Amino acid sequence: MSTKQGRNAGQTESQPEEAKIKGDPPVWSRRYRGAGAFLDIAVFQKEITGDNGTYSVFNVKLTRSYKDGDAWKETSNLRSEDLPIVAAGLLQAYDFVSSELNRG
Repeated sequence: MSTKQGRNAGQTESQPEEAKIKGDPPVWSRRYRGAGAFLDIAVFQKEITGDNGTYSVFNVKLTRSYKDGDAWKETSNLRSEDLPIVAAGLLQAYDFVSSELNRG
C-alpha cells in the first residue's frame, strides 16, 4: 500500500480487495486512513442536457470502510476522530470540482 506524505499525509491509494466499482467510475477519488478504517471520497460527474444546453453535475460519495473480523464492511457513519480527515478531503474534492466547473 502506498501512502502519500506531506500535505496529503494519511491519504493512500490502496483499496480493500472486496471494493468493487459499480456504474461509471469516479472522475476523482481519494482514500484516507482514519482510526482503524479507510475513508473514501469519490466525485462523480454526470452530463445533463436540458433546454439551456448541456452542463455537468458533480456528486460526492463518502464511505467509511472497516474490517469486521475477516470481512470488509462499509458505512456512511463517521467517528468523531474521522471528522478532521474528512474535512480536509472534502476541501480537496471541492477544489477539484471548482477547477472543473471553471474550465468549462
